[in-house]
Amino acid sequence: GDGRSCLVSLTGEGERELYRLRQFGLDRFASFVADWDAAEVQELTRLLEKLEVSKAAVAEQEQALVADRRWRHRK
Repeated sequence: GDGRSCLVSLTGEGERELYRLRQFGLDRFASFVADWDAAEVQELTRLLEKLEVSKAAVAEQEQALVADRRWRHRK
């Protein structure tokens, strides 16, 4: 409402470029693990998912600390 944000959308050309870049990244990743066996790729996937959960938990804790500091500062 105060003009500090706006919605944007990709053009058709932007969507095609985003698809191209995603495909490039996926193809490149596939080349990195091409000689890995399936169990190794599954283990990497499991560990990356665990890392994402940990990152989210830390971010949530940090946000709570920041909110708590703001509340204490306003007293």
